[in-house]
Amino acid sequence: MRNIDNNKQNSDTVESKARSLMINKQRAARNRQQTVFSRSAAEIGLNGEIS
Repeated sequence: MRNIDNNKQNSDTVESKARSLMINKQRAARNRQQTVFSRSAAEIGLNGEIS
């Protein structure tokens, strides 16, 4: 029984790590996109925060 519990713990850890990696990749992509939008807005002369 102990081995089964360890395997479940390991799979939970792997799933949480995978979820964390996915969230971090999405956040990085969103940040890159926002940077591109901000630079583009600055190039065409828009001021302030764009919503």
